[in-house]
Amino acid sequence: MNSFCVWVCLGMGSKRGIRASQLWYSHRTTEGFVYKQPMVVVAVLFPTLAFAGGPILEVGGSCPGAIDVLYAGGTPGGTVAVLTGRGPGADVIPGGPCAGTPTDLAGLSFVTTLRADPSGALAVSPVVGGGVCGASVQFLDLETCLPSTRATIPGGDVELPPECTDYGTLDQDWRNVAATGPVYCDRDEVGLNSWYRFEGRAGTRMPETAPATYQCSTHAPGWLDGIHPREAGGSAELRTCWHWSADECLWESETTVTNCGDYFVYYLRDLPFACNGVFCGE
Repeated sequence: MNSFCVWVCLGMGSKRGIRASQLWYSHRTTEGFVYKQPMVVVAVLFPTLAFAGGPILEVGGSCPGAIDVLYAGGTPGGTVAVLTGRGPGADVIPGGPCAGTPTDLAGLSFVTTLRADPSGALAVSPVVGGGVCGASVQFLDLETCLPSTRATIPGGDVELPPECTDYGTLDQDWRNVAATGPVYCDRDEVGLNSWYRFEGRAGTRMPETAPATYQCSTHAPGWLDGIHPREAGGSAELRTCWHWSADECLWESETTVTNCGDYFVYYLRDLPFACNGVFCGE
C-alpha cells in the first residue's frame, strides 16, 4: 500500500523522523491514513478471552472516515508493528528482529509501531481515506514475533460481485508452491473455466513470482504475472504464465482475479497446453 505507507525500520532505527516511541502517523494524502495529532491509546478490556492462537485484531467503523482498531493478546507493554497489505497472502517480514516471520498479507507494508498497554491490548481510532478501504491489516508483536489475526478495513458500501459467494475451492496440499510431487495436471483435477478460491494447505492466493519447474507437484507450474487487485470488489484481467524449459512464461492464459475483501477468487481458464500444469497456490 505504497500510497499511504510510512516505512518504519523495525529494530534498525527509523525513516522520515518516525521513532518507535511515537504513536502517530505522518500526514500524507486523503487517499491514505491521515493523523494531524497523536493517536490516543487506551486500555481495552477483553474479559475471559483466551489467546492460545496468538493476538487478536478487530477493525470496525466506516471507511472513509474514522475506524476503530482493537488489539488484544500481545505482550504487556510491548511494541507492536502495524502491517498492511492489499489483500490476503503469505508475505514474510523482510528484516529486523522478526525477519522471516510469515504474515497473512500480500503486498506487505510497515506503517508504524504502537505500544500495548499493561494488559497487552490497545485501541486506536485513526481517520482513513477512501484509498485504503478494503485493505488488509495485521499487527505484529515485536517481543514475540507473533502476528495477530488478519482484519480488513471496512469497505463502506462496496457491493461484492456474485463470484465472491459462488466459487469452487482449491485446497489440495500438493498445489502449494512448497510441494514437489507426485505429478498432477489441472486438466484432469478440476473443472476449468470456473471461479475458484485457494484455501487450506494450498495457500490463499496465486503467487506473483514464478515457482521453479516441478514445484506445485507438476512439470510446468502456473503463476500470476501481475498484481492482485487492491480494492474490495475490484477485478483485473491478468496473465497466468506457465514455467517450463527455462522460460518462466513459455505458455500463457488469461485469468480474471476478483478481490473479495478477505480473499481472492480466480476465473481459471483451460490450460494452453496438454499437460502437466497446475495453478499454484501460496
